[in-house]
Amino acid sequence: MHYFGKDVSKISIAQGAVLAAITQYPAKYNPYSPENLKNPEKLLNRQKIVLEKMYELGKINKQQYDEACNEKIVFTKAQSTSQTAYQWFIEPAEKQVAKDFAAKYGISTSEAQQKLRTGGYTIHLTLDQDIQKKAEEAINDDKKYPKIKDSNMSTWASNANDPKLIQPQASAALLDPKTGEVLALVGGRGKHPLLSYNRATDIPRQPGSSIKPISVYAPGIETKTITPATIIDDSPMPDDFVAKNNGWNPQNYDGKFSGNVTVREAIRRSINIPAVKVELMLGANTSIDFLKNKFHISTIVTSGSTNDKNAPALALGGLSKGTTPLEMAAAYGVFVNGGVYSEPYFYTEVTDSKGNVILEKKPNQQRVLSQKTAYIMCDMLKTVIQSGTGTMAKLGPMPAGGKTGTSESHTNGWFAGITPYYSCVVWMGHDSNQYPITNRYWKDENGKGHPATANLDLVGGTCAPIWKEIMLKAHEGLPVKDFTRPSDIVTVKICPASGKVATDKCPNAYNEIFIPGTEPVAMCDIHSISTEPAEKEKPDKGNEEAPEEGKQNNATP
Repeated sequence: MHYFGKDVSKISIAQGAVLAAITQYPAKYNPYSPENLKNPEKLLNRQKIVLEKMYELGKINKQQYDEACNEKIVFTKAQSTSQTAYQWFIEPAEKQVAKDFAAKYGISTSEAQQKLRTGGYTIHLTLDQDIQKKAEEAINDDKKYPKIKDSNMSTWASNANDPKLIQPQASAALLDPKTGEVLALVGGRGKHPLLSYNRATDIPRQPGSSIKPISVYAPGIETKTITPATIIDDSPMPDDFVAKNNGWNPQNYDGKFSGNVTVREAIRRSINIPAVKVELMLGANTSIDFLKNKFHISTIVTSGSTNDKNAPALALGGLSKGTTPLEMAAAYGVFVNGGVYSEPYFYTEVTDSKGNVILEKKPNQQRVLSQKTAYIMCDMLKTVIQSGTGTMAKLGPMPAGGKTGTSESHTNGWFAGITPYYSCVVWMGHDSNQYPITNRYWKDENGKGHPATANLDLVGGTCAPIWKEIMLKAHEGLPVKDFTRPSDIVTVKICPASGKVATDKCPNAYNEIFIPGTEPVAMCDIHSISTEPAEKEKPDKGNEEAPEEGKQNNATP
């Protein structure tokens, strides 16, 4: 009904071929995307291929084939009666139930779907209606997006860099890391037509820097390759690296280099070069193993001419296929849950008309990190929100950690964040994946130019205010608490210039945390050595606020 305004049983052969074409690649063949609205030839060419295959297989005869090829395709969106409350959540829940039902009773998924629709069953969802409502409101708040004349998503906005900057889409997923229960999920802006694709679960996108904690830094801490105090040289990559990587020469978002920085500082400011160098220390196979087998990112490509066994993919999030907000929320949930991965699920049980439980969903969990690694990651991610690239996501007194993410060409923005209670991820971008989100300059209907609002000047930062609004609602009435710290975590005052034990001569010394046995024992050899202890302790939050990812950063750590 979303495409032709009528039930699927009443569509023509030509229209059915269009639906088959769309499902092959929804993002590319979406008839309502900007490029397909202007030029639907790609979609119609794909429809012709489907019709040819149907004729070739004997599904239609020559007359039907000719008539279908000559039929004019007119798209008609369904009326509001086809909207269902919380449909963004319900559709993936129904898919999960049907899959589990089919597996339990040894039938096909389509048979399971039919039985569930007609058998008088009740599905008990994990949905939190209050959080879901707030998530939908936040995603649909036009103030969170580049300026437009109205809220119609097909309206083009004037922009100094691109006069045809169309409004981006967005999605979000929030879950309880302790169980894997999905509490809220929004697959796009605007109303949700039945059977439309869900950007939170169905459309993988490149995660940019938001992948660093799960592909580089958590693996590095877990394997004891690095600590939060490890010094990484933030300087240009050597020529032999560039040559081996087909000319790829990674840069930091501000085009500058900071010299020696700690791992904590690299995360706080989202510096790219240290992430690349840590990935090289780990090796591609280690990063791949953590992403696939521990954090359960299902879209990692490990073979073929285009695969993810490379630094651009693993260190900076340039994955071949990308990932989804739901998978990222589950991955970040590992840090909250003390190193235990909880598989996301949308329902707790299915009952028949008599109240008998015929299908039950329980947490499916796997320890993938040590408690100490998980806590250290939580603590470093807190730094990002307290004084780094994610300051717009602060939740008042509630401790929170997170990571911004911006893909190449600013086409995807992410904010992945955690609290002691929840994990939530917000994505923003275009269905076509061709247009940048950044809107640094816009013109009103009178042609007057205006600068973009501050929170829209950076792609990754565009998602943080949406994340904050959702999470504030989710935490209403909950007592303030911090992430659970293992009793055997070691604290040492270090010098951020050397990464070694600070003397009383070390400026900006601060307390750092370590897995026992990985803490430094050598005294700082950069500043004057003293037998006296450091004069006073400073919190381990860095010594200045970092700019938003994508802005100039002139500070020296």
